[in-house]
Amino acid sequence: MEYKRIDENTIRCIVTEEDMESFGLNLDEFLSHSGRSDEFLQYIVSEARDELGYQNDRGIVSMRLEVLSDRRISLTFGSGDEKQIREQVLKYLKELAESRIAQEIEKMLGVKQEQAPAEEKRQSPPETPKEEIKEPYRMYSFTSLRDVMSYCHAIGLKQPIRSHLYKEKEKYYLVAERYRISDYNFNLLTAVAFDYGRVLAEPEHLYDHLREHGELLIADRAIGTLRKI
Repeated sequence: MEYKRIDENTIRCIVTEEDMESFGLNLDEFLSHSGRSDEFLQYIVSEARDELGYQNDRGIVSMRLEVLSDRRISLTFGSGDEKQIREQVLKYLKELAESRIAQEIEKMLGVKQEQAPAEEKRQSPPETPKEEIKEPYRMYSFTSLRDVMSYCHAIGLKQPIRSHLYKEKEKYYLVAERYRISDYNFNLLTAVAFDYGRVLAEPEHLYDHLREHGELLIADRAIGTLRKI
């Protein structure tokens, strides 16, 4: 790990995949906000004290995390008040969700382009229309019903959201459809989900499996129903 002091109260740390692996984590596990990733964050702050003499007398730490192109993580943390921390966390979750979604779309389009014949590539338009790459739904997984309910209360959108709640074994799966939701609000649903569960990339096969083998707990209005409880 590489540490750099930005100012008196702010430290930046660059974490590599090897650093995470030495702590028994991979990138996806680190971003899922598990108990193990929280321990790793505490370890990073502790190391900052030893490396740079970082002190946090105010007792509250604000953090900003960025996933770099080479799968390293840039973690900036320092003192701040509760309002600043809340705003930074919400901004980070939104940016992270949009970044991960964009990466999945780019990866999907890249595979399609590689498979296309050279002649078709020359004849194809330079850009793919947005309507062709918009996802009809997104899926999130949670380890408990309490986490699902907390997520539904945290969303904050007043409009109806077509959504379905499934359960298989000990996990809960929430399907949120894009139906009549703006791109901004659809991305907001995903941004908030990072704080309570996991965002599932390429969920088509899992959704098919759940419809056949999972237990449908709430159909069509899962988010609205749980928000009222």
